[in-house]
Amino acid sequence: MSDFQDYHSEDFLQEPSFCRYCTGTDASAVSFWESWIIAHPEKQAAVKEAKALYYMLNGNITTESFSRQRRRFEQAFQQHLATTPVRRISPVWKILARAAVIALLINIAGFAVYQYKKQNRLRNYSSLSGERKSFQLPDGTSVMLNANSHITIAQHFNKEAREVTLVGEAFFDVAAAANKPFIVHTAKMDIRVLGTSFNVRAYPEDKVVETALIKGKVEVTIHDEQNRKIILQPAQKIVIGVVAASHITTPSATIGNVMLSLRDSAAVETSWTRNRLVLTDMPLGAAAVEMSRWYGVKIKVDSTIANKYRYTATFEKETVEQALKAMQASVPFNYRIENNEIFISQ
Repeated sequence: MSDFQDYHSEDFLQEPSFCRYCTGTDASAVSFWESWIIAHPEKQAAVKEAKALYYMLNGNITTESFSRQRRRFEQAFQQHLATTPVRRISPVWKILARAAVIALLINIAGFAVYQYKKQNRLRNYSSLSGERKSFQLPDGTSVMLNANSHITIAQHFNKEAREVTLVGEAFFDVAAAANKPFIVHTAKMDIRVLGTSFNVRAYPEDKVVETALIKGKVEVTIHDEQNRKIILQPAQKIVIGVVAASHITTPSATIGNVMLSLRDSAAVETSWTRNRLVLTDMPLGAAAVEMSRWYGVKIKVDSTIANKYRYTATFEKETVEQALKAMQASVPFNYRIENNEIFISQ
């Protein structure tokens, strides 16, 4: 059975026990997932997003909330019957009337959920590990997804608003529409723009997320107690991580400039859109994570050397083995391949 540690929001939604946890209809599922979430704090953002998507897909109606509304209706209906003269309604008709109205309530509720889903069903765009995908949103905005990423938009996108939810990394070239701001939601920040080009990196398993602005202007809202808002200018980026102080973790934000490639003076942060994997003074462990996404293979690094060596390199057409051999020439390490997984050691 899966331990769920590799799950993203869309994976949780396909797990039956997780859905029962969302509705609260299975006590064992609720107990399991509450304990699992506590034991895996790094997955809380993905779980939170999965629950939000689940309730949205179900019209924000859970079994508990529907039962509560039905009980309220039954109480009101019984009160109505109690105040009606007995001579006008016989006991049999009371039972039939009560059953008919409850059936009508259930049918109306079911129809309401169907209509909500029909009008607000989600549209998903995903890329697999090792895959990069380009597409255009209904408003004309161009999007490129990096490996192992996911974007969700509502069916009513571009009618009154333009909002998307991102898990992973994406580059946006937003179509201008002054009366319809474009908003990207991630677990740690929201980015609001009118018309611009920018890159968002927000993988749930990473310790930091970042937004790099190429042109235009964006407003970044950080998900903290103050909901801080920061305006970025062209060629600026914001990096948000977590700093622990007195057993309390709070998001920290750092504003800097995008890095420029010595090869062509293009932004390093968007090098992946030009089919380049760039490692910049990166520990071996972090480099392995990047390479795993890029090449679509699992790479595991021995903990004793994960932070011991650092690498700077650019790869374009190299295979994963060619890339590893090039890195070995810089700072030596050993690796072996077993069952389509790569293990790196001293």
